[in-house]
Amino acid sequence: MSQILPNQAKIVVIGGGVVGTSVLYNLAKLGWEDIVLLKRRELSCGTTRHAAGLVGLLRSSYNTTRLAQYTAELFESLEEETGQPETSRNVRKSLLHDRLAAKGACFGETYGWERADRFAPDEVSPQYEYSYGRQNWFENTRAEHEAVRNNVGIFDQTSFAKLFAEGCDAEAYLNCICAIARRILDWYRRYTKRETSSCLTLARSIAMPPPPASTFSKFLSRVLIVSALTMPGMAHSTECDSGETVINFSHVTAVSGHPKGEAAAEFARRVNHQMNERFCVRVYPNSVLYDDSQALEAVIANKLQMAAPTLSQMEPYTLAFRLFDLPFLFSNIDEVTHFQNSADGQRLLRSVEAKGLTGMGYWLNGMMQMSADRPLFLPDDAKGLVFRTQRSEVLSTKFHTLGATTEQMVFNDVYHALLMGKVNGQENTWSNIYSKHFFEVQDGITETDHSYLGYVVLIGTEFWRGLSNKDRTELQKIFDEVTAAQNNMAGRLNDESRQNIVDAGGVVRVLSDLQRAAWKHSMRPVWAQYEDQIGADLLRAAQSATRE
Repeated sequence: MSQILPNQAKIVVIGGGVVGTSVLYNLAKLGWEDIVLLKRRELSCGTTRHAAGLVGLLRSSYNTTRLAQYTAELFESLEEETGQPETSRNVRKSLLHDRLAAKGACFGETYGWERADRFAPDEVSPQYEYSYGRQNWFENTRAEHEAVRNNVGIFDQTSFAKLFAEGCDAEAYLNCICAIARRILDWYRRYTKRETSSCLTLARSIAMPPPPASTFSKFLSRVLIVSALTMPGMAHSTECDSGETVINFSHVTAVSGHPKGEAAAEFARRVNHQMNERFCVRVYPNSVLYDDSQALEAVIANKLQMAAPTLSQMEPYTLAFRLFDLPFLFSNIDEVTHFQNSADGQRLLRSVEAKGLTGMGYWLNGMMQMSADRPLFLPDDAKGLVFRTQRSEVLSTKFHTLGATTEQMVFNDVYHALLMGKVNGQENTWSNIYSKHFFEVQDGITETDHSYLGYVVLIGTEFWRGLSNKDRTELQKIFDEVTAAQNNMAGRLNDESRQNIVDAGGVVRVLSDLQRAAWKHSMRPVWAQYEDQIGADLLRAAQSATRE
């Protein structure tokens, strides 16, 4: 088999599952030689491996039944014909396999891995003997359960799914769930110098998306979510008293060191203190409950009370918010604030009330910078790269004008995607780049200030209208005070994060005036493409705010 991909071939088979390999095999038998099979990873690693052994002979039609029969007959001669084993057993073995076999392990197969199902006693062959009564492994398995329950056992979990832990509290979380304290290799560990006992990292693996409506799924979802919310550090350990109106607030960023995380925590602290016995705010950071798009759906359905998504997440509800994604519309945060506080900015905030989302206000983060796995000085440097973006058509179009492609993904998946090379680059604020350690897996950060990243804080319209005028007024007053303090803090946090990146050895590249002008020129066509969707009047209002 050639290891070099040819420039051309008569036949190219795309896909290396059971269908693709079967097509290749039968073409070869017919005498075809100039054939190439393309597979993204190893053969049969997708759906086919889940169906291994499902070779039933009876199908819904005569032709498919004949095909199934031919498959079964082919297996009998395949090994002799090709030299390849007709079974995939004993191909994938863990490092413990031989030691377990020496102890009398009787192996089963899971996803191609040999896994010890049980251990046969001395002088008994490790074989399955099927019966209508108790199986021959019953007594041995009972003894193994008792041994592990009362003493210590070793489990070979090579065949099991692996959970990827990332974030500032990854190590702290693993130390919470592991029997012993452990440290991770420096290049793979994300940590923070802030002292914290929170265990937030894998909660998104535990708090699952809304399940199907079966009784068992509902029960399982409740068990998993409850277990997530009772972990140390979850939701700031807020316990609500009986009779208090609970406001669950979900967001996707870190608790500390991030403008949104700190603002949400301060809002909860203020409400829980000043409106004690009436209201109780519980904050769920780091996508514990939902990512941004799921959170908005939950707020509309009254399953969640508050969310603070990025402005780009508002696309499904109104295209007017695309204004904030236009490149080089705002030069700095002061211009953004001036527009958001204007009459047009406030009308935009209230524009989604009919959709079930009431805007409480805007929270600032900062201007976005660009990074990749190679230096970015001019627009041509981005050609051919894959950039992660939020769920925004405007953001994707912006990169497409540079000759790049995009991959939309949720915030908490970005670090892993950069680390594994799924995407080459990203755009974000200094605080996001630092708090999520994106700079560790990029060639450097180019200080472009090309777009704005901020948040709109929303509360469910149905929930909000169900409150008394007095409660709404008091909650809004607390929110406005927290917002003013948070927005003043956002600039400082971004400046500190930029310096922290430099201090940690990260590379920050500053553009010259000519280089910046080249980026502006390359991205300006995006404005004309979306002017009608955003609204020409709104765009002019934003431009006027930047000139005042």
